[in-house]
Amino acid sequence: EEDPTKQHYLKEILDIEKCLPQNAYMFGDTDESDLVPARNLGMNDILVENSNDIPKLLQNILGEEYKKLI
Repeated sequence: EEDPTKQHYLKEILDIEKCLPQNAYMFGDTDESDLVPARNLGMNDILVENSNDIPKLLQNILGEEYKKLI
């Protein structure tokens, strides 16, 4: 049966990256198709209205660690 959500994609990414769900963030603009699947896997989720907001949100979340990523 096909999964209409992104949950199977998120699970695959977590597995490939060997990342624990609690260490991952999902940024999305819709609760049902973006954030609920992430929550179901135990990921952190953040609702955004505009993808341009993501760098600033990451900077706020990660603080000094953000500088190491860029």
